[in-house]
Amino acid sequence: DVNIQETASGTTALLRAVNKKHVAIANALIAAGADPNPQMGSQGETAITLAALNRLDDIIVDLIAVNADLNATESKNGNTALLRACSI
Repeated sequence: DVNIQETASGTTALLRAVNKKHVAIANALIAAGADPNPQMGSQGETAITLAALNRLDDIIVDLIAVNADLNATESKNGNTALLRACSI
């Protein structure tokens, strides 16, 4: 199951791959149907906010194609993907 979440943090394989900048793994998980919208840990990052922060343009395009929530806000600071991209 590509959407299994770690109990403590809520991290999924897709969140971990994007956070660690493993583009090929992230692409494979997206192609396998990974949910693009879970939030990770106490900060509440999503795959698209992490991709924006890490400047992973190809991942952002792929996440948009599978309906990632562009308006999702991080729980700690309220950042969206757009705010993350602008803060770089």
